[in-house]
Amino acid sequence: MVLVDRALPEAGAWQRAGRTVLAELADAVHGQLADSGRLIGLGWLGEQPAPAADGTPVPVAVLRAGPPDGDGPGELTLPAGEPAAGAVGAFLAAFAAALPAPAGPRPNAARGRARVLSRSGRGGVRVIGAFNPTDAADRVTGSDTGGGWTLDLPAGSAAVLVTRDGALLGWLATPEEPSATPVALVWGGEQADATRVRAS
Repeated sequence: MVLVDRALPEAGAWQRAGRTVLAELADAVHGQLADSGRLIGLGWLGEQPAPAADGTPVPVAVLRAGPPDGDGPGELTLPAGEPAAGAVGAFLAAFAAALPAPAGPRPNAARGRARVLSRSGRGGVRVIGAFNPTDAADRVTGSDTGGGWTLDLPAGSAAVLVTRDGALLGWLATPEEPSATPVALVWGGEQADATRVRAS
C-alpha cells in the first residue's frame, strides 16, 4: 500500500507545468497491474492500513510533501506543486520489486489488453478476476490445472473464477447481450459451461 500526503494532490491541482505526483502515481499503479497483475492499494498518510487476510501487516510505502531530506526506506519526499519528473514511477517500481512474489502461477493475456488479478486464500481457494476494458477481444491463459485453461474475453467484458486446489468450483461473467460474443472458459481441455453461475 502507498500512503500519500494530502498536500501533494492539493498542490498538484494548481500545478501549471509537468506531470503531477498524483498523475505519475496513477500511471505507475496501472503499470504494476498491467505488467505483473499486482494491485497496489492507495491511502492517505495518517491512515492505518488493515492487515492482510492472514493477519500479517501490509507493506507500506509513503509519499510525503516537503523538501527532499534524506528519505528513509520506503519513503519519498517531494516538493508539493512541483513536477514529479519520474521520481514517483521509479519509487513505486522499487517498492513493488521488494514485495514478495505473488503465490501460484500467473495468468497471461495474449494481446495485453485484459487485466488479471489473482488472490489465494485459506483451504486452497483461489479467486481469479479478469476484465477487458478495451474495445477488442483478448484471451487469458492459465495453468492452475493439469490441462491449463483459457478465458476468451470480448471487448468490455469481465469474469471471476473460483478454484480450490486447482479444481474449478465455479465462475461467472458479465451478462451477455444478444448481439455480443459471450465470454467463454475452457478448463482442462473442456468447455466449462456446466460450472458457470448465471443470474436467474
